[in-house]
Amino acid sequence: MNERINYSLRLGLLIGLLGGLVIFIWSALEGDIQDSIYSAIIAFIIFTILGFVLGVLIYHLE
Repeated sequence: MNERINYSLRLGLLIGLLGGLVIFIWSALEGDIQDSIYSAIIAFIIFTILGFVLGVLIYHLE
């Protein structure tokens, strides 16, 4: 069970970082940096949660 949670946390953080970075760059190209940071934080949280759930579901598929 610990391996499954560790895998899910790592996958969630990886997807969260990549998703937040993409949203930050995309928002920064459009305009204000402060709005970009806010959008990136929200995207990081959402993508981390989704990545964690995805990691729990696909743990045994590898």
